[in-house]
Amino acid sequence: MLLDELEKTEKMTTAEQKVARFLLANPEAALHMTAAQIGKRTFTSKTTVLRLCQKIGFAGFTEVQKKLVIEAAAKKQLLEASKQRPINQDTQFDQVANNVKAMYDKILTRSCLEVNPHILQRVVKRLKNTTMIDVYSTGITESCAAAAAFKLRTLGIQSAVQTNINEHYLAATRKEQQRAAILLSFTGGNPMMVETASYLKKMDVYLIGIGGLADLALSQLTNEYFVIPTTDQTLNMEAVNAVAAVNYMVDVLFAALTVSRYEQVVKNSVKLIERRKDPK
Repeated sequence: MLLDELEKTEKMTTAEQKVARFLLANPEAALHMTAAQIGKRTFTSKTTVLRLCQKIGFAGFTEVQKKLVIEAAAKKQLLEASKQRPINQDTQFDQVANNVKAMYDKILTRSCLEVNPHILQRVVKRLKNTTMIDVYSTGITESCAAAAAFKLRTLGIQSAVQTNINEHYLAATRKEQQRAAILLSFTGGNPMMVETASYLKKMDVYLIGIGGLADLALSQLTNEYFVIPTTDQTLNMEAVNAVAAVNYMVDVLFAALTVSRYEQVVKNSVKLIERRKDPK
């Protein structure tokens, strides 16, 4: 997240720290200013502003401006959502629906902020010609995996849910050169998913992880990793939050793949409509 990077000032020069503090304190004003103007306002320079942008992983100042406003607005929304009354023994039944909605709003907003468009672009590009994507999961994430596999099949991609390493299955489908795997783990350290990732990595399978960062094991084994927020949970509602976050990430990936295969998706939809009109 951009806001997090701007707060990490230990590796910044004194001038860069001034720019970072200004951006954090004035996100909306920064949107209407040039790099040169911010340099002048912070008693630094345009070069300092541009150097800071590159240091925190952005190509230029314009990209930082757009991201800054989006994240600042989302942070404000999260602060408002955090003021919502939590679900407890005093919660009235007429409050439950609104409280759950607030939870969804909060976790989806945070999940959205975690999406790295560069990673998403790399993944979609790599999966362009992929014919098989298996989804690995255990426990409660199996419901997320089943939904993910169903959606992938609607794109014409072979997909099945796997709960462990099936060596016979992998051997039988070894001719599928263009294959990939998605591994789900709320914490990022599910032992079965870590073992599976290690095994598939040796088979040179392209690995996509979706999960938290409480444990870095899975993220270090996968080719790409989509992070889901897993902190600030409320009582036993963490399952609701985590499932919503994983499903959101799956849908982001599914939508991106749909865009990349849009023409074929449209053709398939037309054929389906015609078949329904004339079942013969």
